Amino acid sequence: MPARTWVLVSDELMARSDLLWEQAGLHPIEPEPGPYEHRHARWWKFLDDDAPGELEGKRIEYLISSVDGKPQVTGRRPVP
Repeated sequence: MPARTWVLVSDELMARSDLLWEQAGLHPIEPEPGPYEHRHARWWKFLDDDAPGELEGKRIEYLISSVDGKPQVTGRRPVP
């Protein structure tokens, strides 16, 4: 079951990589990102197709690797 998670992402990455997210099973949720955490990064709410339900609503650190030339989530860790 998909989970909605918070991901800290730079504005630059969000502006140029829509397809990367979807290929990895991650979908930014609109309309607006959350407040800035750092100068050029903010927490965005994402829908994660393959996240376990216990991650619902949590801030998550994602490990994304290239598998057969496509981005894939290879790890998820809640941010303390």
